[in-house]
Amino acid sequence: MGQASLETSSHHVLLTKPGRLLSVDVARGVIVALSVLLINMPYAFAKHAEWYGMTLADLVFPAFSTIFGVGLGIAHFKQIRWARLLRRTVLFIFAGLLYNVMMAWSLDFSTLRLTGVLQLYAINGFLAALAISLNKNWKFPLFLAVFIMTTYAFSLYWAGKACPQGLIQPDCNLFLMLDTLVFGEAHLYAQGNLGHDPEGIAVIYSALANVFLGAATGRVLVDSKIKNKSGLLTMVGIVLLGACYLFSQFTPVAKKIWTPAFVALTSGMVILFIALLYKLLDEREVSRPKWWLTRAVLYLLTGYGLNSLLVYFGVYFVVMALAQNRILGSDSTEPLRDQLISLVAFLPGHEQLNYALIFFVLWTLLVAVLHRLKWYVRI
Repeated sequence: MGQASLETSSHHVLLTKPGRLLSVDVARGVIVALSVLLINMPYAFAKHAEWYGMTLADLVFPAFSTIFGVGLGIAHFKQIRWARLLRRTVLFIFAGLLYNVMMAWSLDFSTLRLTGVLQLYAINGFLAALAISLNKNWKFPLFLAVFIMTTYAFSLYWAGKACPQGLIQPDCNLFLMLDTLVFGEAHLYAQGNLGHDPEGIAVIYSALANVFLGAATGRVLVDSKIKNKSGLLTMVGIVLLGACYLFSQFTPVAKKIWTPAFVALTSGMVILFIALLYKLLDEREVSRPKWWLTRAVLYLLTGYGLNSLLVYFGVYFVVMALAQNRILGSDSTEPLRDQLISLVAFLPGHEQLNYALIFFVLWTLLVAVLHRLKWYVRI
């Protein structure tokens, strides 16, 4: 992630690293912690919407993308460090491909998925940094985001004309044909059998709007000429929520094809959240919080934020490994995850919910230890 760097006074040293915005680290931490909490939850809001519509789980990825853009806007405010940017882009792509190998639990490169979350970040991070290097005004990435949302809205409208109800569906998706042409069907998400690639070309293009909106937010946060930063960001967030309503009149909110309404809704929510946190934590120059519980929560959320890459992708790898592996020496064919769930059956309440909560607590303890030791994974 981009560095959330800024000259700040020492009042944040107890909570986050010196030279960083506490509000940005906490916002990122909330998003990552939410992803850990939801991943094993047995409820509908913790699962992705089937096609159109949005659940709480659908918020995580675009929120992470917007925060990613915030970091870029801050880290590259004065100048682009091209060597570091190129290095990170290459590492993201390599790590993404390696991650796909581990997620597939196979070395069959003939069906290796070429797209993915890290690849999306690599491409969009590079393109966003290149674009914002042309103009340092916060309105420039905002304009680029509006351009992307508008052009993609027209593309969705045109592509949906041949589909039932005039909307793209899993069995009527022109953009999947584009992904198949570029990457090959065998190298797409689920080999293209689900009617979409969640990180395909169209999604990469649309998600770039989230990154640009985040970059505009980051520029606002570090621009000394802007006095009422939280007020300006609040206005931007409200306008984006209004834009969501307008875009949804043409194509509904949908994560699977990352519609403009989805971009506007998710980025608007994140920007409003950052505006609130900035008002409470940075503009007021929070010193050591009075209540120990407040200190503990902020400390843990900051730990999640500073180790976002490790936790966000590490959690998915652990969940995947537990779903496929068996205990060595055991005759059971039951996945290790199911065996672990059965171990908490003695606890009152829902077994899977208890498992999800224990899983979250264990990751939180790991985050706390790593934060205490100041060990952070960076690319």
